[in-house]
Amino acid sequence: MSFYWTELNTRYPDSAKLFYSATMGWTFRQAGEAADYWLVFKDEKVVGGLYHMRDAEFDGVPEHWFSYVEVDDVDVACATAVAAGGSVLRKPTFIPHVGRIAILSDPAGSPIGCISPEPSVAEIAA
Repeated sequence: MSFYWTELNTRYPDSAKLFYSATMGWTFRQAGEAADYWLVFKDEKVVGGLYHMRDAEFDGVPEHWFSYVEVDDVDVACATAVAAGGSVLRKPTFIPHVGRIAILSDPAGSPIGCISPEPSVAEIAA
């Protein structure tokens, strides 16, 4: 398993895009029809994502960077995490053109995402 994807979760995507464009040289492209998500590019290579935290489910959640680890099977990763004393914060979900994701927590409460990417997505991110 290795880190596969990272994304900024923010309430202020326009300000974040200006900041990271100026400081890191990144550019941003809206991800298809997803009004809340942008792909982050450095020199035309996808390097991450930016998510607009506008829904009520994010009330009280601070803005943050979040990482996903690539796993062979998200469901197995969830079961293994629970058996090891962790928990599943977001049940496995399939996202078209992305793959299957879940969000886990270690026993101390630290969250981490896991993803089994669709083959076409894995080729783009490589």
